[in-house]
Amino acid sequence: MYPDPTITYYKGAQLAGSLVIFRAGRVIHTFTTEQMFWDWQFQDGGKQVAYSTGPTHGGAAECMLRDVVSGRTISRWRVKGGEDPPSWAQALRQ
Repeated sequence: MYPDPTITYYKGAQLAGSLVIFRAGRVIHTFTTEQMFWDWQFQDGGKQVAYSTGPTHGGAAECMLRDVVSGRTISRWRVKGGEDPPSWAQALRQ
């Protein structure tokens, strides 16, 4: 979490800039974004994580499906790309 840079509009707001996955008390992987995380959820019994990221205004721009341990990108979907969301992204906040 980091302070919202537009301090005059959203005083005290905190934005999610990293998604840290813990298991058994230790960090498995850290995912970062240049903007902010809108939503995330585990998939495939915790082996994968799906998340949406984008600017602070206007909603998410991109959804990612990643392997939790390696961090490898499994799939990517651009929200405004004109295609329907894949099944793994349908429940994410966009």
